[in-house]
Amino acid sequence: MAVARADLRIDAARVVHVSRPLPASGSWPDVGLSMHNDLDSVEEDRRRFEQIADCTPFQTFDWLATWRRLKRFIKQARLAWHPFVDVRSALGWLFTAQASRPPLSEKLAAGGAQLRSPLACVMGDMDLLRPIALAGIPCAVVMRPGAPSLYSRFAQSSFCWDDFSENVEELVDRLVRFGAAQPERPVLFYEEDTQLLLVSRHRERLAQAFRFVVADAALVEDLVDKARFQALAERLRLPVPTTHRFHPAGSTPAELGLRFPVIIKPLWRLQMWNDLWGRRKALHAETPDALRALWPQLAAMGIDLLAQELIPGSEEHIESYHVYVDERGDIAGEFTGRKIRTYPVSYGHTTALMITDAADVTEQGRAIVRKLNLSGVAKLDFKRGPDGKLYLLEINPRFNLWHHAGAIAGVNLPALVYADLLGLPRPVAAQARAGVRWCRMWTDLPAARACGVPLTTWLPWALRCEAKSSVSWDDPAPLLRATLARLLSRRA
Repeated sequence: MAVARADLRIDAARVVHVSRPLPASGSWPDVGLSMHNDLDSVEEDRRRFEQIADCTPFQTFDWLATWRRLKRFIKQARLAWHPFVDVRSALGWLFTAQASRPPLSEKLAAGGAQLRSPLACVMGDMDLLRPIALAGIPCAVVMRPGAPSLYSRFAQSSFCWDDFSENVEELVDRLVRFGAAQPERPVLFYEEDTQLLLVSRHRERLAQAFRFVVADAALVEDLVDKARFQALAERLRLPVPTTHRFHPAGSTPAELGLRFPVIIKPLWRLQMWNDLWGRRKALHAETPDALRALWPQLAAMGIDLLAQELIPGSEEHIESYHVYVDERGDIAGEFTGRKIRTYPVSYGHTTALMITDAADVTEQGRAIVRKLNLSGVAKLDFKRGPDGKLYLLEINPRFNLWHHAGAIAGVNLPALVYADLLGLPRPVAAQARAGVRWCRMWTDLPAARACGVPLTTWLPWALRCEAKSSVSWDDPAPLLRATLARLLSRRA
């Protein structure tokens, strides 16, 4: 096809090329070329063109300049910028083909070969599912009805189980059937004490259909039962507060032999305790008289309890060490963190936390892990006393909600476990980035209000948290569908 070309040289420095195909014979258009010395004449000519051109103002509107002005305005309004970035990321997830985002687990395969990755079977909520999904690992979910993780777009398959402490044999059978039906053995993850005990006590059967890491069976029982943990800590001389086991029906407050104030807590996490005392993990008794006032209700429970000397300080003084120890006994990944708020405010469940870089917590955690000869994953909770000393409160040898923030901070412990169990190269795990925050917004709001934090202060802070439980622009279904499920169940 013939092409007409005209070259216009300006100051012998810039060359403007105007090219267009030749039209059919007899249909030559009138073409005019104008030159301008200033922007005002350019604008005047453009408006004249709009009046005579065969197009609409929509077609001639300067959309690019308008978009740039809007973006500049949003960047200057800092409160609006972070939601804007989240929305932009969500649109990218929605409109980018999944094939263009190969899972990280496939990238880790030797030689870069594209392989079908084994499933991760996740017994846990979104804060365990999310770090696994961030690593590009395909997931199946086993959780209670209505749990947000059941509705995640990252859950390729799922089934519900109401209580992981009941009908355990039936649950193990179902899990084994599910694992055996997969092309390759899935990797099993667990988040709660009941799930930990399920895996530990049935490890031989589950190992036929799954890969997983779990601490020694006897050590698991010692760590889950608080009375056995206290005996273990005293035997190994771990830095725990002074504690006494007692049964209220067969003793009196005077027989405890502890310095007040004290806290009272159950040996296990029991529904009976929750029904009587709500979501508080422990009860506070400032004086012997306060404990005597609680004694009749404690005796009515009919169970053994623990009384522990209180370490002064709020929940913000609780710090934790998180670790994954591989089968050789080497530390494959670790990070530290600190609670920000709990609900209830005292002895409640974590609603907000932050990743830290506490050298003494890391050093103390490593030393305890070596003493216990612990393998697998674990969380060690400490409370920092007024003198700066760290007191060990408990050890949980299981996956937990902190792994969500840890993954955002650069240390994805579930992904490291998955890579090791499949014999893949480990993801890079640098030192965790201190300052990464996590919150569970619907429980942290009442916690913040109880602490006297105004809504105008809390809301911007919560929106800026790098990790939010069940709240994500690229996976909105868990929050929406779980909320709807709760509302429907209440109405029923």
